[in-house]
Amino acid sequence: MEILITVALVRAGITALVWPVWFRAQTRARRRKDPRYAPPHLMGVFDEVSYPSAYSAVQIIDVETRAPAPAPRPGGRPRL
Repeated sequence: MEILITVALVRAGITALVWPVWFRAQTRARRRKDPRYAPPHLMGVFDEVSYPSAYSAVQIIDVETRAPAPAPRPGGRPRL
């Protein structure tokens, strides 16, 4: 039984050391593909539970920043 606990603790320790490196590598890879990529908000879960309107505002801001620019009007002056 002690061996199982030891193995579980070693795995947890290795995971705690490897996960941040893996997360950073994934973020870099996504940024290379899409420069507009932003990693998920770490406090998003807590905001959603404790202050839902703030979390909704963050989601709206994220969607608006990713929205494409409006198309030019046909026959009109270009928008500045």
